[in-house]
Amino acid sequence: MATATHDEQLSWERRFGPYAAAAAFGAVVLHFVAVVAQIPILRDAPSTSENRRYRDYLLSVHDHGGNYLASQLLVAFASALAAGALLYLFHATRHRRAELPAFLRYLLLAAPLFMAVAAIVTQLNAQDLADKFVGSASQTNAHAKDLVKDNQSAVGGGLGLAGGLALALSFVLIGLNAMRAGLLSRFMGVLAIIVGVLMVLPLLPSPIPVVQVFWLVAIGFLFLNRWPSGRGPAWETGVAEPWPTPQQRAGLTRPGASQQGASEAPGRPGSEAPGQPGSEAPGEPDSAAPEPKHPRSPRSSRKRKKKRRR
Repeated sequence: MATATHDEQLSWERRFGPYAAAAAFGAVVLHFVAVVAQIPILRDAPSTSENRRYRDYLLSVHDHGGNYLASQLLVAFASALAAGALLYLFHATRHRRAELPAFLRYLLLAAPLFMAVAAIVTQLNAQDLADKFVGSASQTNAHAKDLVKDNQSAVGGGLGLAGGLALALSFVLIGLNAMRAGLLSRFMGVLAIIVGVLMVLPLLPSPIPVVQVFWLVAIGFLFLNRWPSGRGPAWETGVAEPWPTPQQRAGLTRPGASQQGASEAPGRPGSEAPGQPGSEAPGEPDSAAPEPKHPRSPRSSRKRKKKRRR
């Protein structure tokens, strides 16, 4: 998108916000559909034993080749929709924070394409190996292992790795800069970074990327301005402003409150209003000073005089 004026940018965000939210929600739906497509595979799951692992994998691919391809393509399409939601957040962030690298828009366009091509190439190669294994006279695990090891697709593996890294980097950098621009809360910004890290280091193995799905649902409601506590002011002003803290939203603190002088604190000398006790300048007598409650009696003064004469 070309450089836009302030009003044009805000108008663009209001117009395309619902589409970005639909892309985020659509990505979540496709992730669940991909799991449904894997049900026949999971029902007849290959053995994890090293003695049967490769043999069972090729037999599973031969029996459920369509399910393998469908699930991988669905994940690639889900990544494309997630990239679309990130692209909207990229443009909104870059308008408020020019430090966001411009090359990320090209990564977001290339990553889903790489992942889709990688899914097709990898699965077609696996299907070919499975057909060769089933048609061979020897169907041992050792023969299956040799087929898999010697015929891995370098193109499919390279494109899949490049697409995954590109999308992961986009999650990290866009989430970080959107948080600094005030478009994301600290929680949502850190969560976007975690999503990117988990795409490279799958520390939570699961058929569904749980953290990514949660983030996509949350970002969809944020794009629709349906955030429970309201969006940050940066969405309305079009400039980078910090996301309000819970204390600021509750009215317990306000910007600039810490800059007020301590002289306004109650009980400090010199802070009283004119006309109140203690407001007189130093050195001036208090005209309204109270008289002593117990004045000296004449008898006590006479006794003191007699003592002095003696």
